[in-house]
Amino acid sequence: MLKTIMASALIITATLSVSTPFVAESLHSLEPRSYKVATTGMWYVCSNNGFVSLRTTPSTRYSRIIKIPNGRSFEILNDSSYRNWWKIWYRGRIGWINNNHICWR
Repeated sequence: MLKTIMASALIITATLSVSTPFVAESLHSLEPRSYKVATTGMWYVCSNNGFVSLRTTPSTRYSRIIKIPNGRSFEILNDSSYRNWWKIWYRGRIGWINNNHICWR
């Protein structure tokens, strides 16, 4: 009986500690100080089409929050990569951008 309770507790704890990589709609206006910034330096948009879309989740199938023009800098948030997407903070908004459209200076 004790083994069953302990196993159940471990499963529940493991389930609760897993976090989803997606950002909730209500988080788009949070300030960056709510998160740790992953790097110091400057990341910026360098896309062939002149902009990158800031999205609600790491997929082109989901809503675009805004378009970020080439040359604009942003901050990448800690523990935020998901495949080839990065969770960023840009001008008071939090969302996801594809890493094929970003550069470092």
